[in-house]
Amino acid sequence: MERALILVAALAGCANTDANTDANANADADANANADANANADANANADADADAEADGGAAVARCAPLGPPSTGAIVVSTVPALRDAISKAPEGAEIVLEDGVYDVGSSIAVSGKKGLTIRGRPGRRDAVVLRGTGARVGCPDNRVGFFLDASPNVTISELTITDMQCHAIQVQGTGVTNLRVHRVTMLDAGQQLFKASAKITAYSDDGIVECSTVGYTTTVVPAGNTYSQGIDIHSGARWKIRDNIVKNVRSTLPGGEVVAGSISLWNGSFDSIVERNVVIDCWQGIQLGGNSTASSPDTVRTGGFQHTGGIVRNNLIVRARDFGVQLARSKGARVFHNTVWTPGYSNSIETRAQGDVKGAPHWIGNNLMSGVVGLRDGDGPANVVVVNDLTAPADWFVDAAGGDFHLVTKAKAIDAALPLDAAELFDDLDGKARPGGNANDVGAYER
Repeated sequence: MERALILVAALAGCANTDANTDANANADADANANADANANADANANADADADAEADGGAAVARCAPLGPPSTGAIVVSTVPALRDAISKAPEGAEIVLEDGVYDVGSSIAVSGKKGLTIRGRPGRRDAVVLRGTGARVGCPDNRVGFFLDASPNVTISELTITDMQCHAIQVQGTGVTNLRVHRVTMLDAGQQLFKASAKITAYSDDGIVECSTVGYTTTVVPAGNTYSQGIDIHSGARWKIRDNIVKNVRSTLPGGEVVAGSISLWNGSFDSIVERNVVIDCWQGIQLGGNSTASSPDTVRTGGFQHTGGIVRNNLIVRARDFGVQLARSKGARVFHNTVWTPGYSNSIETRAQGDVKGAPHWIGNNLMSGVVGLRDGDGPANVVVVNDLTAPADWFVDAAGGDFHLVTKAKAIDAALPLDAAELFDDLDGKARPGGNANDVGAYER
Protein backbone atom coordinates (compact mmCIF):
# COMPACT_ATOMS: atom_id res chain seq x y z
CA MET A 1 0.00 0.00 0.00
CA GLU A 2 1.24 3.49 -0.82
CA ARG A 3 2.72 5.63 1.93
CA ALA A 4 0.56 8.74 1.86
CA LEU A 5 -2.69 6.78 1.53
CA ILE A 6 -1.85 5.00 4.78
CA LEU A 7 -0.96 8.31 6.43
CA VAL A 8 -4.21 9.99 5.45
CA ALA A 9 -6.34 6.95 6.25
CA ALA A 10 -4.66 6.65 9.63
CA LEU A 11 -5.56 10.22 10.48
CA ALA A 12 -9.25 9.34 10.44
CA GLY A 13 -8.67 7.36 13.63
CA CYS A 14 -5.82 9.43 14.99
CA ALA A 15 -7.65 10.94 17.93
CA ASN A 16 -8.54 7.61 19.47
CA THR A 17 -5.11 6.13 18.84
CA ASP A 18 -3.28 9.08 20.33
CA ALA A 19 -5.68 9.42 23.25
CA ASN A 20 -4.84 5.88 24.25
CA THR A 21 -1.08 6.50 24.15
CA ASP A 22 -0.81 7.27 27.86
CA ALA A 23 -2.73 4.17 28.86
CA ASN A 24 -0.57 1.97 26.68
CA ALA A 25 2.58 3.64 27.95
CA ASN A 26 1.53 3.05 31.58
CA ALA A 27 1.18 -0.62 30.84
CA ASP A 28 4.61 -0.60 29.23
CA ALA A 29 6.08 1.17 32.25
CA ASP A 30 4.92 -1.63 34.53
CA ALA A 31 6.78 -4.05 32.35
CA ASN A 32 10.06 -2.16 32.54
CA ALA A 33 11.09 -4.04 35.65
CA ASN A 34 10.90 -7.32 33.79
CA ALA A 35 14.01 -8.68 32.15
CA ASP A 36 12.00 -9.38 29.01
CA ALA A 37 11.20 -5.70 28.40
CA ASN A 38 14.30 -4.86 26.38
CA ALA A 39 14.02 -8.01 24.31
CA ASN A 40 10.42 -7.12 23.54
CA ALA A 41 11.54 -3.62 22.55
CA ASP A 42 13.83 -5.09 19.89
CA ALA A 43 11.00 -7.24 18.55
CA ASN A 44 8.65 -4.28 18.48
CA ALA A 45 11.26 -2.19 16.71
CA ASN A 46 11.46 -4.80 13.98
CA ALA A 47 7.67 -4.87 13.69
CA ASP A 48 7.59 -1.08 13.49
CA ALA A 49 10.23 -1.06 10.77
CA ASP A 50 8.29 -3.72 8.84
CA ALA A 51 5.13 -1.61 9.07
CA ASP A 52 7.02 1.41 7.76
CA ALA A 53 8.40 -0.68 4.92
CA GLU A 54 4.90 -1.73 3.92
CA ALA A 55 3.68 1.85 4.01
CA ASP A 56 6.54 3.67 2.30
CA GLY A 57 8.43 3.60 -0.93
CA GLY A 58 11.95 2.22 -0.62
CA ALA A 59 13.63 5.62 -0.42
CA ALA A 60 11.15 6.80 2.20
CA VAL A 61 11.82 3.72 4.34
CA ALA A 62 15.53 4.49 4.43
CA ARG A 63 14.88 8.10 5.44
CA CYS A 64 12.40 7.29 8.18
CA ALA A 65 13.82 4.07 9.60
CA PRO A 66 14.25 3.97 13.39
CA LEU A 67 17.64 4.72 14.85
CA GLY A 68 19.80 1.67 15.43
CA PRO A 69 20.20 -0.01 18.83
CA PRO A 70 21.66 2.14 21.63
CA SER A 71 25.42 2.20 21.96
CA THR A 72 27.15 0.05 24.57
CA GLY A 73 27.92 3.06 26.74
CA ALA A 74 24.44 4.59 26.58
CA ILE A 75 22.98 6.06 29.78
CA VAL A 76 19.59 4.44 30.49
CA VAL A 77 17.01 6.36 32.54
CA SER A 78 13.44 5.69 33.65
CA THR A 79 12.44 8.81 35.65
CA VAL A 80 12.37 12.56 35.02
CA PRO A 81 14.92 13.33 37.78
CA ALA A 82 17.26 10.72 36.33
CA LEU A 83 16.83 12.23 32.87
CA ARG A 84 17.60 15.75 34.12
CA ASP A 85 20.67 14.47 35.97
CA ALA A 86 21.93 12.51 32.97
CA ILE A 87 21.61 15.57 30.72
CA SER A 88 23.38 17.88 33.17
CA LYS A 89 26.33 15.46 33.51
CA ALA A 90 26.47 14.26 29.91
CA PRO A 91 29.88 14.51 28.22
CA GLU A 92 30.21 15.44 24.55
CA GLY A 93 28.65 12.80 22.30
CA ALA A 94 26.68 11.07 25.07
CA GLU A 95 23.58 8.98 24.37
CA ILE A 96 20.67 8.92 26.82
CA VAL A 97 18.01 6.23 26.38
CA LEU A 98 14.57 6.52 27.98
CA GLU A 99 12.92 3.28 28.99
CA ASP A 100 9.27 2.77 28.11
CA GLY A 101 6.89 4.64 30.38
CA VAL A 102 5.07 7.89 31.12
CA TYR A 103 7.29 10.74 32.34
CA ASP A 104 5.31 13.52 34.05
CA VAL A 105 7.12 16.78 33.28
CA GLY A 106 6.22 19.68 35.58
CA SER A 107 8.79 22.13 34.20
CA SER A 108 11.04 22.34 31.15
CA ILE A 109 13.82 19.82 30.64
CA ALA A 110 16.85 21.99 29.88
CA VAL A 111 19.55 20.99 27.42
CA SER A 112 22.20 23.71 27.71
CA GLY A 113 25.86 23.71 26.74
CA LYS A 114 25.82 20.13 25.42
CA LYS A 115 27.53 18.99 22.22
CA GLY A 116 26.52 15.95 20.20
CA LEU A 117 23.97 14.71 22.75
CA THR A 118 21.37 12.12 21.73
CA ILE A 119 18.12 11.76 23.72
CA ARG A 120 16.01 8.85 22.52
CA GLY A 121 13.78 5.89 23.17
CA ARG A 122 14.53 2.42 21.93
CA PRO A 123 14.19 1.70 18.20
CA GLY A 124 10.59 1.88 17.04
CA ARG A 125 9.19 2.64 20.52
CA ARG A 126 8.20 6.29 20.24
CA ASP A 127 4.58 5.62 21.27
CA ALA A 128 5.77 3.87 24.44
CA VAL A 129 7.97 6.70 25.75
CA VAL A 130 5.64 9.58 26.69
CA LEU A 131 6.74 12.89 28.20
CA ARG A 132 3.51 14.40 29.55
CA GLY A 133 3.12 18.01 30.67
CA THR A 134 0.53 19.73 32.82
CA GLY A 135 -1.91 20.44 29.98
CA ALA A 136 -2.19 22.72 26.96
CA ARG A 137 -3.63 26.15 27.74
CA VAL A 138 -3.25 29.82 26.88
CA GLY A 139 -0.11 31.40 28.28
CA CYS A 140 3.44 30.35 27.52
CA PRO A 141 6.02 30.64 30.30
CA ASP A 142 9.55 29.50 29.43
CA ASN A 143 9.50 26.84 32.13
CA ARG A 144 6.50 25.01 30.65
CA VAL A 145 7.93 23.36 27.55
CA GLY A 146 9.09 19.81 27.01
CA PHE A 147 12.73 20.18 25.96
CA PHE A 148 14.35 23.64 26.03
CA LEU A 149 17.59 23.71 24.04
CA ASP A 150 20.26 26.39 24.33
CA ALA A 151 23.93 26.53 23.21
CA SER A 152 23.86 22.85 22.23
CA PRO A 153 25.02 21.93 18.70
CA ASN A 154 24.53 18.56 16.99
CA VAL A 155 21.77 17.28 19.29
CA THR A 156 19.45 14.43 18.22
CA ILE A 157 16.00 13.78 19.75
CA SER A 158 14.27 10.61 18.57
CA GLU A 159 11.82 7.81 19.31
CA LEU A 160 9.56 9.44 21.90
CA THR A 161 6.25 11.28 22.33
CA ILE A 162 5.85 14.73 23.92
CA THR A 163 2.29 15.72 24.81
CA ASP A 164 0.13 18.09 26.88
CA MET A 165 2.75 20.81 27.36
CA GLN A 166 1.42 24.21 28.43
CA CYS A 167 3.68 25.92 25.88
CA HIS A 168 5.88 24.04 23.34
CA ALA A 169 6.82 20.39 23.00
CA ILE A 170 10.35 21.41 21.92
CA GLN A 171 11.77 24.93 22.00
CA VAL A 172 15.11 25.85 20.44
CA GLN A 173 16.75 29.10 21.55
CA GLY A 174 18.91 30.84 18.96
CA THR A 175 22.22 30.66 20.81
CA GLY A 176 24.33 27.98 19.23
CA VAL A 177 21.70 25.29 18.67
CA THR A 178 22.91 24.26 15.22
CA ASN A 179 22.47 20.98 13.35
CA LEU A 180 19.59 19.79 15.53
CA ARG A 181 17.92 16.60 14.33
CA VAL A 182 14.38 15.74 15.44
CA HIS A 183 13.66 12.28 14.00
CA ARG A 184 10.59 10.10 14.60
CA VAL A 185 9.15 12.22 17.42
CA THR A 186 5.43 12.68 18.12
CA MET A 187 4.51 16.17 19.38
CA LEU A 188 0.87 16.62 20.43
CA ASP A 189 -1.51 19.02 22.17
CA ALA A 190 0.63 22.01 23.20
CA GLY A 191 -0.59 25.46 24.22
CA GLN A 192 1.38 27.23 21.49
CA GLN A 193 3.67 26.09 18.68
CA LEU A 194 4.48 22.42 19.08
CA PHE A 195 8.01 22.84 17.72
CA LYS A 196 9.58 26.29 17.90
CA ALA A 197 13.03 27.57 16.95
CA SER A 198 13.77 31.22 17.61
CA ALA A 199 16.54 33.80 17.31
CA LYS A 200 18.14 35.79 20.10
CA ILE A 201 19.52 39.20 19.08
CA THR A 202 22.14 38.16 16.47
CA ALA A 203 22.43 34.49 17.46
CA TYR A 204 20.51 31.96 15.40
CA SER A 205 19.35 28.35 15.22
CA ASP A 206 20.55 27.10 11.84
CA ASP A 207 20.77 23.89 9.79
CA GLY A 208 18.17 21.94 11.75
CA ILE A 209 16.07 19.00 10.58
CA VAL A 210 12.56 17.96 11.66
CA GLU A 211 11.71 14.71 9.92
CA CYS A 212 9.54 11.62 10.03
CA SER A 213 7.52 13.03 12.91
CA THR A 214 3.85 13.58 13.79
CA VAL A 215 2.87 17.08 14.92
CA GLY A 216 -0.58 18.34 15.88
CA TYR A 217 -3.69 17.92 17.98
CA THR A 218 -5.78 14.88 18.89
CA THR A 219 -9.13 15.09 20.68
CA THR A 220 -8.61 18.82 21.18
CA VAL A 221 -7.37 21.60 18.91
CA VAL A 222 -5.53 24.85 19.61
CA PRO A 223 -6.86 26.16 22.97
CA ALA A 224 -9.59 28.83 22.74
CA GLY A 225 -8.18 32.34 22.89
CA ASN A 226 -4.84 31.37 21.34
CA THR A 227 -4.35 32.79 17.84
CA TYR A 228 -0.56 32.44 17.87
CA SER A 229 0.15 28.81 17.25
CA GLN A 230 1.72 26.64 14.59
CA GLY A 231 2.77 23.05 14.20
CA ILE A 232 6.40 23.77 13.26
CA ASP A 233 7.60 27.37 13.65
CA ILE A 234 11.09 28.54 12.65
CA HIS A 235 12.21 32.14 13.25
CA SER A 236 15.34 33.56 11.57
CA GLY A 237 16.67 30.11 10.71
CA ALA A 238 19.03 29.23 7.87
CA ARG A 239 18.82 26.07 5.78
CA TRP A 240 16.26 24.18 7.86
CA LYS A 241 14.82 20.98 6.39
CA ILE A 242 11.23 20.02 7.27
CA ARG A 243 10.48 16.68 5.61
CA ASP A 244 8.42 13.50 5.73
CA ASN A 245 6.16 14.67 8.58
CA ILE A 246 2.44 14.49 9.31
CA VAL A 247 0.97 17.79 10.58
CA LYS A 248 -2.68 17.59 11.65
CA ASN A 249 -5.51 19.57 13.23
CA VAL A 250 -3.66 22.85 13.80
CA ARG A 251 -6.87 24.87 13.85
CA SER A 252 -9.14 26.93 16.07
CA THR A 253 -11.71 25.67 18.56
CA LEU A 254 -14.25 28.23 17.31
CA PRO A 255 -15.97 27.62 13.95
CA GLY A 256 -15.27 30.67 11.80
CA GLY A 257 -13.54 32.33 14.75
CA GLU A 258 -9.92 32.61 15.69
CA VAL A 259 -7.28 32.28 13.00
CA VAL A 260 -4.14 30.33 13.82
CA ALA A 261 -0.97 30.61 11.78
CA GLY A 262 0.68 28.29 9.27
CA SER A 263 1.04 24.64 10.18
CA ILE A 264 4.63 24.77 8.95
CA SER A 265 6.04 28.32 9.10
CA LEU A 266 9.56 29.54 8.37
CA TRP A 267 9.74 33.31 8.68
CA ASN A 268 11.15 36.38 10.46
CA GLY A 269 14.35 36.36 8.42
CA SER A 270 14.64 32.66 7.58
CA PHE A 271 16.29 31.60 4.34
CA ASP A 272 17.07 28.63 2.09
CA SER A 273 14.54 26.36 3.82
CA ILE A 274 13.49 23.04 2.24
CA VAL A 275 9.96 21.79 3.00
CA GLU A 276 9.25 18.48 1.29
CA ARG A 277 7.15 15.31 1.37
CA ASN A 278 4.97 16.42 4.28
CA VAL A 279 1.28 15.58 4.72
CA VAL A 280 -0.68 18.53 6.16
CA ILE A 281 -4.30 17.71 6.92
CA ASP A 282 -7.27 19.48 8.52
CA CYS A 283 -5.25 22.55 9.50
CA TRP A 284 -6.33 26.18 9.31
CA GLN A 285 -3.37 27.15 7.14
CA GLY A 286 -0.76 25.10 5.34
CA ILE A 287 2.93 25.74 4.57
CA GLN A 288 4.23 29.29 4.87
CA LEU A 289 7.54 30.87 3.87
CA GLY A 290 7.53 34.39 5.26
CA GLY A 291 4.85 36.16 7.25
CA ASN A 292 2.27 38.88 6.90
CA SER A 293 3.60 41.07 9.69
CA THR A 294 6.49 43.47 9.21
CA ALA A 295 9.51 42.09 11.03
CA SER A 296 12.03 44.45 12.60
CA SER A 297 15.77 44.15 13.10
CA PRO A 298 17.43 41.94 14.26
CA ASP A 299 14.98 39.32 13.00
CA THR A 300 15.54 40.02 9.30
CA VAL A 301 19.06 41.39 9.38
CA ARG A 302 20.41 38.44 7.38
CA THR A 303 17.69 38.66 4.72
CA GLY A 304 17.75 42.37 3.99
CA GLY A 305 14.39 42.98 5.62
CA PHE A 306 12.56 40.13 3.89
CA GLN A 307 10.59 37.64 5.93
CA HIS A 308 12.09 34.75 3.93
CA THR A 309 14.54 34.45 1.04
CA GLY A 310 15.12 31.49 -1.27
CA GLY A 311 13.75 28.12 -0.24
CA ILE A 312 11.98 25.14 -1.80
CA VAL A 313 8.49 23.72 -1.17
CA ARG A 314 8.04 20.45 -3.09
CA ASN A 315 6.22 17.12 -3.12
CA ASN A 316 3.87 17.98 -0.23
CA LEU A 317 0.19 17.06 0.19
CA ILE A 318 -2.00 19.70 1.85
CA VAL A 319 -5.63 18.66 2.40
CA ARG A 320 -8.63 20.60 3.70
CA ALA A 321 -6.89 23.79 4.82
CA ARG A 322 -9.45 26.47 5.69
CA ASP A 323 -7.10 29.14 4.34
CA PHE A 324 -4.12 28.82 1.97
CA GLY A 325 -2.31 25.58 1.27
CA VAL A 326 1.03 27.27 0.52
CA GLN A 327 1.80 30.95 1.08
CA LEU A 328 4.84 33.10 0.26
CA ALA A 329 4.57 36.37 2.19
CA ARG A 330 6.98 39.32 2.16
CA SER A 331 9.59 36.98 0.78
CA LYS A 332 11.58 36.46 -2.40
CA GLY A 333 13.17 33.81 -4.56
CA ALA A 334 11.26 30.68 -3.44
CA ARG A 335 10.55 27.69 -5.70
CA VAL A 336 7.22 25.89 -5.16
CA PHE A 337 6.63 22.82 -7.31
CA HIS A 338 5.08 19.35 -7.49
CA ASN A 339 2.69 19.87 -4.57
CA THR A 340 -0.90 18.60 -4.37
CA VAL A 341 -3.07 21.18 -2.58
CA TRP A 342 -6.76 20.51 -1.87
CA THR A 343 -8.48 23.56 -0.34
CA PRO A 344 -12.12 23.36 -1.52
CA GLY A 345 -13.20 26.13 0.87
CA TYR A 346 -10.55 28.65 -0.22
CA SER A 347 -9.83 29.67 -3.80
CA ASN A 348 -6.12 30.46 -3.43
CA SER A 349 -4.64 27.01 -2.95
CA ILE A 350 -1.25 28.70 -3.33
CA GLU A 351 -0.83 32.43 -2.80
CA THR A 352 1.79 35.16 -2.58
CA ARG A 353 1.61 38.45 -0.71
CA ALA A 354 3.50 41.71 -1.28
CA GLN A 355 7.24 41.32 -1.59
CA GLY A 356 8.23 44.91 -2.19
CA ASP A 357 11.62 45.27 -3.88
CA VAL A 358 12.40 41.76 -5.18
CA LYS A 359 15.92 42.69 -6.31
CA GLY A 360 15.84 40.32 -9.28
CA ALA A 361 14.77 37.22 -7.35
CA PRO A 362 11.16 36.34 -8.22
CA HIS A 363 9.31 33.31 -6.91
CA TRP A 364 8.80 30.36 -9.28
CA ILE A 365 5.57 28.37 -8.86
CA GLY A 366 4.96 25.44 -11.21
CA ASN A 367 3.82 21.83 -11.69
CA ASN A 368 1.41 22.03 -8.75
CA LEU A 369 -1.98 20.27 -8.71
CA MET A 370 -4.75 22.16 -6.91
CA SER A 371 -8.44 22.46 -6.21
CA GLY A 372 -8.11 26.23 -6.62
CA VAL A 373 -5.64 28.62 -8.23
CA VAL A 374 -2.41 30.49 -7.57
CA GLY A 375 -3.45 33.86 -6.17
CA LEU A 376 -1.23 36.96 -6.26
CA ARG A 377 -2.18 39.40 -3.51
CA ASP A 378 -1.20 42.82 -2.17
CA GLY A 379 0.40 44.04 -5.38
CA ASP A 380 2.29 40.90 -6.39
CA GLY A 381 2.36 40.28 -10.14
CA PRO A 382 4.34 38.81 -13.06
CA ALA A 383 7.36 40.99 -12.30
CA ASN A 384 8.04 39.20 -9.04
CA VAL A 385 6.14 35.90 -9.32
CA VAL A 386 6.49 33.41 -12.18
CA VAL A 387 3.46 31.08 -12.34
CA VAL A 388 3.63 28.29 -14.92
CA ASN A 389 1.95 24.94 -15.55
CA ASP A 390 -0.11 24.73 -12.36
CA LEU A 391 -3.29 22.72 -12.90
CA THR A 392 -6.70 23.06 -11.28
CA ALA A 393 -7.96 19.51 -10.83
CA PRO A 394 -11.50 18.12 -10.49
CA ALA A 395 -12.03 15.50 -7.81
CA ASP A 396 -12.36 12.71 -10.38
CA TRP A 397 -8.68 12.99 -11.29
CA PHE A 398 -7.93 11.32 -7.95
CA VAL A 399 -8.58 7.82 -6.62
CA ASP A 400 -10.73 9.15 -3.74
CA ALA A 401 -10.40 12.85 -2.94
CA ALA A 402 -13.18 12.73 -0.33
CA GLY A 403 -11.47 9.82 1.40
CA GLY A 404 -7.99 11.33 1.26
CA ASP A 405 -6.39 9.31 -1.56
CA PHE A 406 -4.85 11.81 -3.98
CA HIS A 407 -3.09 9.34 -6.24
CA LEU A 408 -3.92 9.96 -9.89
CA VAL A 409 -6.34 7.85 -11.91
CA THR A 410 -5.65 6.92 -15.53
CA LYS A 411 -7.75 9.72 -17.04
CA ALA A 412 -6.07 12.50 -15.02
CA LYS A 413 -4.64 15.15 -17.31
CA ALA A 414 -1.82 15.70 -14.81
CA ILE A 415 -0.08 12.50 -15.95
CA ASP A 416 3.13 13.20 -17.91
CA ALA A 417 2.10 16.87 -18.00
CA ALA A 418 4.84 18.46 -15.88
CA LEU A 419 7.41 20.85 -17.24
CA PRO A 420 10.90 19.30 -17.11
CA LEU A 421 12.96 20.38 -14.12
CA ASP A 422 16.60 19.93 -13.28
CA ALA A 423 17.15 16.39 -11.98
CA ALA A 424 18.80 17.76 -8.85
CA GLU A 425 15.51 19.44 -7.87
CA LEU A 426 13.10 16.57 -8.42
CA PHE A 427 13.99 14.03 -5.75
CA ASP A 428 11.31 11.44 -4.88
CA ASP A 429 7.56 11.91 -4.98
CA LEU A 430 5.50 11.73 -1.79
CA ASP A 431 5.52 7.92 -1.89
CA GLY A 432 9.30 7.80 -2.09
CA LYS A 433 9.10 6.88 -5.76
CA ALA A 434 11.75 8.31 -8.07
CA ARG A 435 10.41 10.62 -10.76
CA PRO A 436 11.33 9.49 -14.29
CA GLY A 437 12.58 12.90 -15.44
CA GLY A 438 12.34 14.60 -18.80
CA ASN A 439 8.81 14.97 -20.14
CA ALA A 440 7.45 11.97 -18.19
CA ASN A 441 6.85 13.59 -14.80
CA ASP A 442 3.32 14.00 -13.44
CA VAL A 443 2.02 17.29 -12.08
CA GLY A 444 1.48 17.25 -8.31
CA ALA A 445 2.98 15.33 -5.41
CA TYR A 446 2.52 11.80 -6.82
CA GLU A 447 3.84 9.89 -9.79
CA ARG A 448 1.34 7.40 -11.12
